[in-house]
Amino acid sequence: MTFDWREGAARVAAASKGTPDRVPIIAQLHDHAMLLAGVSANRFFRDAETLVKTELAVSRYYGLDVPFLLFDAYNIEAEAMGQEIRYREGQLPELNYTNPLIQEPEDFGRLEPPEAGVSGRMPFVLDCMEVFRAETGFLPSAVFCAPFSLAVALRGYRNLVKDIRRRPDLAHRLFCFITDEVLAPWIGTMIKRFPDLTSVAGTDAWASPPNTTLEMMREFVLSYTVRLRERFGQVWTRGYWGESVCGNPEEMLRLKMELGGRSLLVFDPDVAKLGPMFFTDFAVREDVPLTIGMDARLLRDGPVDLIVERVRHYVSVAAPRGKFTFYLANVPADTPPEHIHAAVAAVRTFGQYPIGDLAEVEFTLPQFESFEDFLAREDGGGAWR
Repeated sequence: MTFDWREGAARVAAASKGTPDRVPIIAQLHDHAMLLAGVSANRFFRDAETLVKTELAVSRYYGLDVPFLLFDAYNIEAEAMGQEIRYREGQLPELNYTNPLIQEPEDFGRLEPPEAGVSGRMPFVLDCMEVFRAETGFLPSAVFCAPFSLAVALRGYRNLVKDIRRRPDLAHRLFCFITDEVLAPWIGTMIKRFPDLTSVAGTDAWASPPNTTLEMMREFVLSYTVRLRERFGQVWTRGYWGESVCGNPEEMLRLKMELGGRSLLVFDPDVAKLGPMFFTDFAVREDVPLTIGMDARLLRDGPVDLIVERVRHYVSVAAPRGKFTFYLANVPADTPPEHIHAAVAAVRTFGQYPIGDLAEVEFTLPQFESFEDFLAREDGGGAWR
C-alpha cells in the first residue's frame, strides 16, 4: 500500500532551513526492520521489492517523518569484486575482513574492477532505487561505499594503516584504483539510470577516529571525496564520528562539513561525552542544520525512562533555534519496539515549536499495537513478505 510521505518530507526540508512545526525524527533501521517483519536475510538483501516495502512499512509503524532506502552499503562494491561475504540469518551480511582480496602487494596486479551496474548485487541496488521511487514518489540518494571504507574491505584495516604509514605510495595506488576504476563508473551508472538524482552519498564510518587521525583523513579521505565531487558534482561522504577522541573536535567538525556539505551530522557517544551544547554552538556559528544521532545501545537496552530523558535533554539544548533533526542511528536488530515508540513519542512531545522549558513537560508512553496488527490494519497483512 502506497503512503503519502509529503508532510514528513516537507517537515524535514523545513528543519534544514529554519523552524518547522516540530522537530522531525528519522531512523536507520534496516536490520531491525528485517527482524521485526520476519523476513529472511537472504531474501531481504537480494529482493528489492521485499527490502523496500519492509522498510517503508516499519517506518510507518513507528511514525517516522521520512523513510530511507537502507541496505548493507559497505558490502556492494567489494562483493562485486569477489570479496568473500557471509550471509547470516537475522543479521546484516558481513564481509570477511580477515581474508581480504589484497593480502600482499603483488595482489594489486590481480585486482579487477567490477562491471558497473552488472556485477554482484549492483543490479539489486538499482532495483531498490526504482522500487523506492515507485512506492514513495521520491528518488532516494544514490549510496556507495566511500574510498577509505572500501579500501578497508579490500585490504583489511591493519594492512591498510601499515601501508599508509610505511608505503603511502602503495596506499595511494589503491585509493586511485578504487576512486577512478571502481566508484566513478558505478556512480556514473547510477546517475545515467536516474538522471534526476540530486544526492550521491558515500558511507564511510571506517574512516572515523580513532581508526584514523585528522591528518590521515585529509590525505586519504577528503582528497578522494573531492576527486569524485570534481567529476560528478554533488558527491558527499558521511557517517563520520569520533570528535570526543580526535584531539581537536572543532577541526573534526570542519572536516566533516568539507566531506558532507553544509550540514552537521553527529552521533553518540560523542554528543554524550562533549555535550549537545558544543555541537549546537558550532552549528549556530556556522549557520548550518544539525542532526544528532542518539546512542544505539541506549535505544536497545533502555530503560524507557533513560531514553526519554536523553531525548528531552538533546531537544531542550539543540532544538530551540530550529535547524534540528533527531536521528535514531543504526537501530540494533533486536531493539524492543517499545523503546523505538518511546523515542519517537518523546521527540513529538518535546519537539513542538516554539520550544520552551522542557523540565516540567510530562511524558506518557502512548499505547501502541503490535507490528502484525498494524500490518493487518494498514497493509493487508504484509503480503509482500
